[in-house]
Amino acid sequence: MASLRECARNIREDAADGIAWIAVWKEGRSWNAEPFYPEDFDYGCATMKIEADDFERLQEIMKADPAAMFVNGYYTNIGCHDDGTLPDVQVLVDALRWLYEDCQPLVSDWAIEEAV
Repeated sequence: MASLRECARNIREDAADGIAWIAVWKEGRSWNAEPFYPEDFDYGCATMKIEADDFERLQEIMKADPAAMFVNGYYTNIGCHDDGTLPDVQVLVDALRWLYEDCQPLVSDWAIEEAV
């Protein structure tokens, strides 16, 4: 069983870079986080194009947890710093927990397509 702290520790670099979109979800009491690198996206329209394997993986994640969320170090407040330093693990844990429980930027809110 993975803790949210362990997931936060594993995604610190991705969160700091602000390039990856990170899916965060729960299965039972276990937390999971996995970065995705879209081919193209439009944040304002919530559209994203990703590779076929990533598309299938996101389908699996949403099936496991319909409340799965997408976060990004640049677009989402997950405790990242503008000076290039890694976010503090506890700040990241708190931000992820808050987003999941109270805000939920859901994966399902995005129009996700396979990139051609």
